[in-house]
Amino acid sequence: MEESREDERLLAGAVMGGIGYTIVAPIERAKLLLQTQESNIAIAEEGEKSRKR
Repeated sequence: MEESREDERLLAGAVMGGIGYTIVAPIERAKLLLQTQESNIAIAEEGEKSRKR
């Protein structure tokens, strides 16, 4: 009986970990895109300037 309870807890933890990752991953991606957006714009502008020369 004790082993069955441990198996249930292990499975529940794995399922909740997967659910948590599924919820958090898109939020983390959006955060990363917002953090790097400014530098990407600056890089693109510099590339345009160098092509015009």
